[in-house]
Amino acid sequence: MGVDVSSQSGVIASTSEIIKLVNGKNKKKILELCQDFYDEVYSDHINYKECSWRKEVVEYFSSLNNIQAKTVGDLKEILESLVKVSGEPAKYDLDTHVEHGEELCVLWQKIIEEGVDIELPHLEEVTAFGSCRYNGYDVPLGEACFVFSESCCFEKSLSDIGKNLKKAIGHVDVTEWTNYSC
Repeated sequence: MGVDVSSQSGVIASTSEIIKLVNGKNKKKILELCQDFYDEVYSDHINYKECSWRKEVVEYFSSLNNIQAKTVGDLKEILESLVKVSGEPAKYDLDTHVEHGEELCVLWQKIIEEGVDIELPHLEEVTAFGSCRYNGYDVPLGEACFVFSESCCFEKSLSDIGKNLKKAIGHVDVTEWTNYSC
């Protein structure tokens, strides 16, 4: 058994930055996208009952089923509540992660592609870092990180969709980190 090490980079947005994409103009569309996402998760659970983890995913995202968000603030609160980081950052931590990060990435990519009225770069992953020793000193530890493709944001200068992301989240700081897998 060995350890794989790779270097990665991207533009990282925090939960509070990504949630700014939700506003009064797109609330209705995002509510529809959330319901569609939940329906897909539920359908996968019904169609693949032998996969016990799918039931956990349905339960985790149950707050998206028939959302009764009266205000944009209510919707933001529901979406924020789905972003949970598990694990404790430490010098040698490799266990810190975003609960159901892959599914959250799918949900937020739908919101970005279909619910936001400006073109934004591809959301590559939703992750959390647990060790500056392993992941680098430029990444936030123990926080959910929404990672956007660096190559979509930059040409030799900031691209149009990179400018859109900067306007939406307030920055396009590229961060590099190291991933270890055992």
